[in-house]
Amino acid sequence: MPLLGLIGYPLAHSFSPAYFKQKFKDENLLDWDYQAFPLKDLDGLPAFLNSQSELIGFNVTIPHKTEVLKYCNTLSEEVEKIGAANFILIHPETKFLSAYNTDYLGFTQSLKSWYTGNGPALVLGNGGSS
Repeated sequence: MPLLGLIGYPLAHSFSPAYFKQKFKDENLLDWDYQAFPLKDLDGLPAFLNSQSELIGFNVTIPHKTEVLKYCNTLSEEVEKIGAANFILIHPETKFLSAYNTDYLGFTQSLKSWYTGNGPALVLGNGGSS
């Protein structure tokens, strides 16, 4: 069974497991699963990954978005520029970790769809709240 998940701490507030489980059901991916994995720190990340043989990727939330990079083998261009990742792909054949930042992609695509100016813009907030 392909497994995806979310690491961070705390995670009790996250709606991601329910959202993705419903998404998998809607897309008829009935053998897929998504779980929350509350990790207070990343010292145990390698052992955790070794214990999850079906895990093929995971989202990353606070407080691990920057620290997780030291465990990754490759970084996307956006991650290199930003210095933070929110999704890690596990390559099944090598177990290499590739870091991506889908927040950046979603934000820039959304912005391009309605912002027609070419001057500066002010972003208020921090993280997802902005």
